[in-house]
Amino acid sequence: VVFDASGMGMGDGTAVFLLYGCGYVQLSGFEIKNAYGRNASAILFEPGTHHAVISDFYIHNVATPSPSSEDHCANAILLMGRSGSTISNVLLYRNFIDNCETGWSEAIAVSSNVSNVNVVGNRLNDTGNIAICFSGNYGNAPSSVDFPRGGLVYGNTVTNCHCTYDTGFAIYAD
Repeated sequence: VVFDASGMGMGDGTAVFLLYGCGYVQLSGFEIKNAYGRNASAILFEPGTHHAVISDFYIHNVATPSPSSEDHCANAILLMGRSGSTISNVLLYRNFIDNCETGWSEAIAVSSNVSNVNVVGNRLNDTGNIAICFSGNYGNAPSSVDFPRGGLVYGNTVTNCHCTYDTGFAIYAD
């Protein structure tokens, strides 16, 4: 099954798949392409989501309109644990992410109030800025939980991570 977001009119912070407060979810084998917009995501995890598996996805052509502008971001997969319930027990496994212009963001971003996220066996090619990032302490959640904890990044392959407006990294902990 292919989800083509072309012409979807993705506004600020929209996603093709939005997982908000759900549990025991497994999504596997889909293709998502052409998610385009300021702060657009192919897959977005929001607070309270737990025990979720995303595997064998092909995510490509995710982009933000003005990648060099600091407030323009896009993500293939974003886990954003804002105030409220923690995002927990997530496995991102064997996904292929390709040809993404993420702006000042990352292809896979695990940020703020998130625990026990495993990013294993994924392939990322031709991504902007940073391929995989675990970050926090941005004021998105109470300071005692405003960071990822208990995560694992293992066996991923990153090629051609590039950025002309900042330093590009394959895997980054912020």
